[in-house]
Amino acid sequence: MTIQKLPNQIFIVGPCAVENREMVMETAKNSREFGVDFVRLSLWKPRTKPGFEGVGEAGIDWVVEAANMGVNPAVEPIIPEHAAKVAQAVLTRAPKAKLLLWIGARNQNHIIQREIAKIAAQDERIYLMVKNQVWSNEKHWEGIVEHVLDGGIKPSRLLLCHRG
Repeated sequence: MTIQKLPNQIFIVGPCAVENREMVMETAKNSREFGVDFVRLSLWKPRTKPGFEGVGEAGIDWVVEAANMGVNPAVEPIIPEHAAKVAQAVLTRAPKAKLLLWIGARNQNHIIQREIAKIAAQDERIYLMVKNQVWSNEKHWEGIVEHVLDGGIKPSRLLLCHRG
């Protein structure tokens, strides 16, 4: 497997999880002013222990609104249905936006990873980012990359994010 370094850094900023519309609008406004590449607007949040798990589908309209303000949203779907709903909404209602689907460190099911990659592969405006798992194992991370490539995402639209 060959990993290419990007010629420029990609900046992704934003809260760990979206809590309300005001947070999304303020984050989008500030991010646009600084010219960041993607704005983290995660609607679902996997947790180590029970707690706030995000606003879910209720926040999709906020993500679309932010995209129409000129920012590119980055969303961490937990299951393929989340990815499909966000992609459909953003791509049809914010036609100039790019979308980054983010497979998080706690999402370690290869079937789900591959299905999310299939959704990302459907449109050139969708990028897919894979964050390494919470334990140290390079071979496992390589396996995730192989699964999402098998899902059809082009290597040119795949980003790797090292947590930590």
